[in-house]
Amino acid sequence: SQLLAWPAAPGGGSHASDAVTHVLRAGMGDLLSERSQRLMATALAAHAAARNCAEAALLSALRELAMLLLALREVGADARDLLLQGDRPLLSLAVHPSRAVRLAACHCLWALALAFPAHLAPLLNVSLNQLRIDHAALGAATGREAAGAKDAPREVEAAGEALRAHAHSTAALVGAMAHTPFGGPSALASAALNASADLVASGGETCVGAAFVLLHSLLSLEAEWLGGTKQRLSKARPPIPPSLQPPHRPR
Repeated sequence: SQLLAWPAAPGGGSHASDAVTHVLRAGMGDLLSERSQRLMATALAAHAAARNCAEAALLSALRELAMLLLALREVGADARDLLLQGDRPLLSLAVHPSRAVRLAACHCLWALALAFPAHLAPLLNVSLNQLRIDHAALGAATGREAAGAKDAPREVEAAGEALRAHAHSTAALVGAMAHTPFGGPSALASAALNASADLVASGGETCVGAAFVLLHSLLSLEAEWLGGTKQRLSKARPPIPPSLQPPHRPR
């Protein structure tokens, strides 16, 4: 608690967060017994799930939790329950306003799925459903913007951010399928592929970028899950988003 209070103090910031992460990992985590590591993971999960946890402290907690979950596996069940059922569940942190927190939450989500494979399918199903909701919301907001609604640009921006965030959380869980003992339901991998195709069909840099993230994670899976759906894969393959294309060099 004292360490996590340091990044949240005035003047703490990212450097303090990095320092606390290093202390937790190198100075404490590797030196503690399994029982102490379990207690440490539970305390960090309680901080991460608390709504009043400062951003810098949250970042440190999520970074170390990912490592502890991978080390403890089923021993870290208390931390798992807090992350999934706390006041601020881990999936909600995947849409945090801070990009650094979103990435740390996705890494922690990936680690939780590896540590507790039985939770992979339910989490992926929820994340895919939310991705579809965000896609529909973005389409509706874009239509309102085209109709000239005053508040539509703000809605488009918010829906685009939510879509990108849930694309990353979905991709993290899809990527975990390749590393769990029994993988995951092929229906969910197919659903992720279908979601990619729908995003590409919608067009626009935001949707195509989200599809690119999903397809990148799908490529980490074994080839068998495709089931001969080469045509579907070619349909889902997006063009490279402009932000990822190499700069044009005139001859």
